[in-house]
Amino acid sequence: MTDVTSPKGKSNRYIPILLFLVAGLPVIVAFVMYFTNSMVPQGRTNKGMLIIPPLSVAQLQLNLQQAGQGDVEGKWQLIVFGENSCASTSCQAELHKARQVNVALGREADRVVRHYINIGGELDGEAVEAFKASYPRLHLSHASYMAFEVFLDNELAAGKALGESYIFISDPLGNVMMYYMPQNPGGDVLDDLKKLLKVSKIG
Repeated sequence: MTDVTSPKGKSNRYIPILLFLVAGLPVIVAFVMYFTNSMVPQGRTNKGMLIIPPLSVAQLQLNLQQAGQGDVEGKWQLIVFGENSCASTSCQAELHKARQVNVALGREADRVVRHYINIGGELDGEAVEAFKASYPRLHLSHASYMAFEVFLDNELAAGKALGESYIFISDPLGNVMMYYMPQNPGGDVLDDLKKLLKVSKIG
């Protein structure tokens, strides 16, 4: 029997700890880099604006009105927020962009769902039918303006986010970590989303 008080016995006790550090350190470092934006090389290639720490979709207290194709839960999401049933030209443009990005993912398209969230009120029946006709795979929800402000948590001004109709990316756990302004072409969203899907072990 090995004497744990001997130098050899003591070294044996540290082997599991060393193995844990070797295996777990890369995961810990990746977690820290992801959530704090520290230790990220200046030449990083993300095209969208990072949100650190990520925002939580749960804070929106969503009311689902129309389920599109595929479950929202456990999927990556391309989210567009709007007012007045997305009546503005900018909101419509971002919805179209999100659809083009989703289609361009090819085999990975089923890992992503598109979600329009109407801020300030419920969509009426006519608006829901119009969305279903133009975007049959689109999920439709609504949330209050107050919940939207809480969700943004000073990351963005609610009026600006609605007026310019950004596209947000949410991971399968409901963490919104990136957004894209109207001047970002669909290719920017597609490039970042492909990278996220490549490294993700979930969704």
